[in-house]
Amino acid sequence: MNEPPTAAANRSYALAPGEGEHLDVVGSTVRVLAGSRESRGGVFLFELTAPPDNGPPLHTHRDEDELFFLIEGLARFVVDGTEFTLGPGGFAYAARGSVHTWKAIGPSHARILILCTPAAGLEHAFRETDALTRAGQASPHRLTSVFESRGVPLVGPPL
Repeated sequence: MNEPPTAAANRSYALAPGEGEHLDVVGSTVRVLAGSRESRGGVFLFELTAPPDNGPPLHTHRDEDELFFLIEGLARFVVDGTEFTLGPGGFAYAARGSVHTWKAIGPSHARILILCTPAAGLEHAFRETDALTRAGQASPHRLTSVFESRGVPLVGPPL
């Protein structure tokens, strides 16, 4: 059952710790656990590891809900103007259309399990960002265009 997530859609598989596709997304590491192909568009599930003071700009999702579960570290969130801090075991839900962001805070990295449902634009934006980063072409203007074209418009600065 231990097949990589490149297996056919809707086929069962398992990943050992650290296994799976790894993407570089603006200084954070994204470990893809289940994507649109594997779930037939149902979910994009990933483990994100962010260094201190790293997090996305204020943004929204046109087509997906985003759920966050803190595994390690601390993160400060803003969802629709409400600010809060989560530690290990903390959970946040950002409904599609909500304006939200987060940032890893404290002396060490934050590790967050994130689920987007249905699988929509964020997965594709992350893959494009990783490709641009690896090619040395990840300018702020280009990344903004990638996210906006995938239904994840950036609407303000990071925290």
